[in-house]
Amino acid sequence: MLTVREGFFWDKEGARVRLKGINLSGASKSPNPQTDSYINIPFSVEEADSHFCRLKELGFNAIRFLVTWDAIEQKGPRQYNEEYLDFVDRLLKKAGSYGFYIIIDMHQDLFSRYFYGSGAPLWAIESAGINLSKVVKADAVIHPEHHVEEELKHLNWFNAYRRIACQTMFTLFFGGKTFAPKLEVNGENIQDFLQNHYIDALDKLLSRISSNPWIIGYNTMNEPNPGLIGSVLKESHMFMDLGITPSPYQSILMGAGLSQSVPFIKFSFLRKKEKEKRILNPEQIPIWKKRCIWEEHGVYKINSEGYPELLEPNYFKRGKKSSFEQYFYRPFILLIGEKIGKKYPQWSFFIEQGVGELAPFLVEDSLKNLVASIHYYEPFTMVFKQYIPLLHYSIFFKKLRFGFPFKVSRAVQEDFRHIDQENKKRLGQDSPTVITETGVTRDVSRFLFEDGSRQRLRAFHRTLSVMDRLDLSYFVWQYAPKGDLWNHENFTIYQEGEKNDYTPFLCPHVELLPGYVTHQVFDPFKKSFVLRFWFKESSLSPVRIWVPPSFDYVSGSFTLGQFQLLKEESKIEFYPDPSVYQHQIKLQFK
Repeated sequence: MLTVREGFFWDKEGARVRLKGINLSGASKSPNPQTDSYINIPFSVEEADSHFCRLKELGFNAIRFLVTWDAIEQKGPRQYNEEYLDFVDRLLKKAGSYGFYIIIDMHQDLFSRYFYGSGAPLWAIESAGINLSKVVKADAVIHPEHHVEEELKHLNWFNAYRRIACQTMFTLFFGGKTFAPKLEVNGENIQDFLQNHYIDALDKLLSRISSNPWIIGYNTMNEPNPGLIGSVLKESHMFMDLGITPSPYQSILMGAGLSQSVPFIKFSFLRKKEKEKRILNPEQIPIWKKRCIWEEHGVYKINSEGYPELLEPNYFKRGKKSSFEQYFYRPFILLIGEKIGKKYPQWSFFIEQGVGELAPFLVEDSLKNLVASIHYYEPFTMVFKQYIPLLHYSIFFKKLRFGFPFKVSRAVQEDFRHIDQENKKRLGQDSPTVITETGVTRDVSRFLFEDGSRQRLRAFHRTLSVMDRLDLSYFVWQYAPKGDLWNHENFTIYQEGEKNDYTPFLCPHVELLPGYVTHQVFDPFKKSFVLRFWFKESSLSPVRIWVPPSFDYVSGSFTLGQFQLLKEESKIEFYPDPSVYQHQIKLQFK
């Protein structure tokens, strides 16, 4: 339905289509706790009309639909949940009837819900020899209740990814043949076993929904993580480590049933401080059904006195071929391209990246319609629920920036300009960069003289204004009508029975454009919108701008062309005069 070209999405009329999307939904990460079923989550097909109407009224034209491997293949290998697949098919057909473009997101957090995240089914973890009944007591995962012990406002993702159960499964999934060659399941290496089942599950879903003309693409895996790959086992802490954070080597030893003294790290006055040390796995509980696989592979040994002895500190970091993106993630992408990309050449292939990471170089002619999928949450607002207009931490350059708000906004823009340019070098000049997750929590704290709602507006505006200036498609995280409350967060833009403030993301949105943006800016405080663009003569499409229904149109100025206000559709259309190459539209609302 949409093609990828020159860094944008284009429709059959030759107009550039910009996606303003919503993630549907964080609630889909977990099944119904009473039935252990993913069906009718985030809502049933019968309830869908009211939700899709609301999303249309809020100006969204695309959906990133979350599914998990667990939901598709929950009971065991090749035991696909046909009822769930049928539910997804019916719900997405309903979404298509409202004109939503749809991207399928194979979602994960912390590898699996059994590690208090989402993603892989139970049997996939058990195939690696992990005893799930032991992981909480062994401190091999962070249980949701641990956030109280760690005195954090919410569970810290960076910390949770660095516990041994999660680290091990990601290492095996992407690098089992390299780092655990002895571990086989039914005669094949654990890496092949896990990847083949994962890709087959995705293929099973896509084949069920392939007749839906509104589906435009699918992704690799939400926020792929290297696990232990690239770690030096003597290294301890990273910049964003907070709370109780073991080093990779300590994490391995804890999984083997050895207690470890681990620092408790807090963030105070822009500095990390070690508050005290805590003992993890005090009961010395191993998580392995048999022997620790890392001891079996010679990473360490238990000496004659019963103490661990590190044998291979660089076991997971072997010279130049330690790059997770190039040597472990890239082959996985190529495998999906071979098994699925050739089967569905009409769809875009969204290459997900770890937070703050770059995509691998993918120059193979066999890979078509590549899209760079990145996630961005303003770090201070994400971690501390506090928007600070004078500060910006660049997740791409790993630098802290200080300055006046306009300078900080410019720094954010340079971050995204850089990542877009880098993605085009790695995926090809035709590949768009899409921010498939961005958002601001509902409970932002007040700052100086402004309350939290005003701060939330400013936080959204800083990010979305950059998206406008660079003309990037984006997807807001997220829509969960029953409430988010995932990981002690609440990002949902709508929650039943609560006061919902849509102001931060309500802004004019250029849905169709017969050309290329040169300037685009919306001021939410003055309610003014300016668009400048180069006209593409070969297009038959008008400029189509969605305007929030709550905005009252006051005035507008246009270069040569025909203008019409479609009030019932909340849209403005402008047919540019082809004799003018560069056009401008100015709109004022109240």
